[in-house]
Amino acid sequence: MPAVHLLAAMTGDGRTVTQLPVPGKTNEITCFAALLAPFDLAGVTVTADALHTQQAHVRFLVEDKKAHFLLLVKANQPELFAALRALPWKEVTARRYDREAGHGRRETRATRVLTVTGLGLDFPHVVQAARILRYRVDVTSGKCTRETVYAITDLASAEASPQKIARLARSMGSPLPEELGEGRSRTGSTTSGTPPSPRTLEDPYRARVGQHGHPPQPRDQRPSRGGPPQHRRRTPRSLLRTLYPPVPGHQLTSTTARSERL
Repeated sequence: MPAVHLLAAMTGDGRTVTQLPVPGKTNEITCFAALLAPFDLAGVTVTADALHTQQAHVRFLVEDKKAHFLLLVKANQPELFAALRALPWKEVTARRYDREAGHGRRETRATRVLTVTGLGLDFPHVVQAARILRYRVDVTSGKCTRETVYAITDLASAEASPQKIARLARSMGSPLPEELGEGRSRTGSTTSGTPPSPRTLEDPYRARVGQHGHPPQPRDQRPSRGGPPQHRRRTPRSLLRTLYPPVPGHQLTSTTARSERL
């Protein structure tokens, strides 16, 4: 049986609230409004990936649902992407840096936010734009990759600081913490009949429970010498020294025995 392509809406903490099957002869774009139409989204900030950065979606959210939005912009919107790249990002002083580690990599995200009202950006209801640089280092190979993405929102600077925009952009890949204290929703897709589970970065410094029942040890620490017997390294018999002569007349050779004779 072929997999079912589902478009899902999730809350900021990763709970799936609704989902729709995407018809085989269309794509997720046509299902966006139908997915969110039954919900009261007044005051809620909706995040979605670059596929849903559509003018019709923005008008639906702001004008019909009285909601806010933060949408990613990639090369699938070439004119908007080029306009965002041309903004004076080097002069921006509103910045935010976040660092995380997990899944065998270290990631640094640098977010710059700029008010674009009056700059002639051809997209409805956009007030601020953000540029997010993602630096990822593979812990094993040391390989470093760099990716630049852009985001747009109708939230003004007084409503959304660089820190908040960075958190909202991050929510598309993992749940947002509850301390942000506002209604949030995001859209995502899956190709199975089960709701998509939120992705969380693993803490690389947490204690790990090993096999064979030995106590948890940090990743960068070897098991202690006082561990269970099955994990102690035995001394080779050739290096063992006895305090008792194995045959009559054999002289003791240990340091203790020599000191006693003296």
